[in-house]
Amino acid sequence: MGQRITQHGSTLLQRETDFRARADSMPRLAWIADGDGSIYWYNCHWYEYTGTTLEEMTGWGWQSVHHPDHVDRVVTRIKKAFETGEPWEDLFPLRGKDGGYRWFLSEAQPLLDETGKVRFWFGTNMDVTEQISDAIGSVTDQPPEDLLHRIEIKPGATIAIELADQNQPIAGESPSRQTILILEDEPMTALDLEMRLSDAGYSVMGPAMTIAGAEREIEHALPDIALLDSNLGGRKSYGLAERLIKAGVPVVFCTGYEELEDLPERLRSCPVVSKPFKDSVLMESISAAATRPDA
Repeated sequence: MGQRITQHGSTLLQRETDFRARADSMPRLAWIADGDGSIYWYNCHWYEYTGTTLEEMTGWGWQSVHHPDHVDRVVTRIKKAFETGEPWEDLFPLRGKDGGYRWFLSEAQPLLDETGKVRFWFGTNMDVTEQISDAIGSVTDQPPEDLLHRIEIKPGATIAIELADQNQPIAGESPSRQTILILEDEPMTALDLEMRLSDAGYSVMGPAMTIAGAEREIEHALPDIALLDSNLGGRKSYGLAERLIKAGVPVVFCTGYEELEDLPERLRSCPVVSKPFKDSVLMESISAAATRPDA
């Protein structure tokens, strides 16, 4: 089994339990890895699709269900992400228990501690076989299964692929997606937000678990919008919010409290979303922040 998070004892154990319960209820395949990238848990949909067991899949056993023409590329890219701590995204076929392959758009996000060290990774695999088939069918009469070894993936796009030997586009790169920074210290909530916003078409920065982690994220590039937990273990995110707004980045606060305490005057016009989130309220609040006159 991979490394378990034991700091803060029962609190983090409860977080992991909640995380697993949420992941088992989502339609995607999902998994959790330790800080070094060794996977120690998969949700029920992984086993239903692959027909495997945890014993077979623990650590790096997942390579056995990857297509042989893609597995080396996938391993190289995900190892680089685990080594650098950068979010990972890729597109590849996975073998089901019936022996057939389906395409999955896959991603993983690291969750960091206060020192910037990766505590664990959460990953998901979303079935996009129909989208791939439709794209291939629009430009070629060859069946998708005959093209598995000829498709080259362009990383960083939702679905952007081409026939490697013909340099023929199958599906163009997605239009530039708005980037949203997520600051949330509850792993289960962070996963939920990352999935909802990614599915809504946003490119997610983070999720960061600490203010320091969020500050490291924006050292490299500013997001188009930020969704900030207002209170992280007693520390308010107001200072970070003011810094972002000064730089022209609109901010939405999320909170488990009825009202935000001691909110500075400059931040009082920022939309506030209460937990648990409703999709309509979340998206409306993000849109409202983005269209504020001073945003």
